[in-house]
Amino acid sequence: EHLAGRIAAVHALREYGIKTVPGIGGQRQPLWPQKLFGSISHSTSTALAVVSTHPVGLDIEAIFTRQTAVELTGGIIDNSEQRILQLSPLPFQLALTLAFSAKESVYKTFSAQASELPGFASAKIVALTATHLTVQITPSFSQNLTGQEVNVRWFQHDENIITLCKATL
Repeated sequence: EHLAGRIAAVHALREYGIKTVPGIGGQRQPLWPQKLFGSISHSTSTALAVVSTHPVGLDIEAIFTRQTAVELTGGIIDNSEQRILQLSPLPFQLALTLAFSAKESVYKTFSAQASELPGFASAKIVALTATHLTVQITPSFSQNLTGQEVNVRWFQHDENIITLCKATL
């Protein structure tokens, strides 16, 4: 999966005329060429990469089973987020997978500004629609970004969901 993600990154970088593989940083993060930002994600049979001139985060996740959703709910969302997900027209396990993935995409987008490795409580789901989630950044993620709301686009592909977050500079 790691190799497939790097291959996807090479293809994404070709759109900018770059034919090299991103380096690997101290925390195994991709090191993108100067003035470019990117994100890699992979699931069992799919690898994706995106490159942009703005910070960007991408994630792909297999939709949680009902049992997995029950087990992980408290570690991913708080009570107010749970109400938002339960009020959406989506099945709860899909909505929870989206919350997990959206928070991953937000982290990837803004990781350079994160105080430290943030947990799931450092970003809160404040809205969920058929095409995007709105995520609010909390002080535990970054004092500079506290309160900022970020739109994360999403779509379903077979039994996976894909989220994409792009920062505006």
